[in-house]
Amino acid sequence: MGAVVALAALVVSVLALGGTPTPGRRVRAGRGAVAAGGNITGSALGPHSKVTGPHTPPTPTRRTRSDVHASRDAIATGGDITDSALGEGSER
Repeated sequence: MGAVVALAALVVSVLALGGTPTPGRRVRAGRGAVAAGGNITGSALGPHSKVTGPHTPPTPTRRTRSDVHASRDAIATGGDITDSALGEGSER
């Protein structure tokens, strides 16, 4: 249950940092996946991953009209992924 709550909080924070999708764009995530309409910066995505060190300032989001779709257990973004830890047990 705690992992589900943590993942939901992560998705909300990623969308807040990366911005919201542009009109007409669809952002979809499969089971266990993370999808963001903008950038992902300074994040830890994956079981037992963590962020260490100071806060990373967000980067400007490129506004494209492309749809974003993350399949099951995948990570997808409509922008850039920078200064992030991706995968099980990773650190940034």
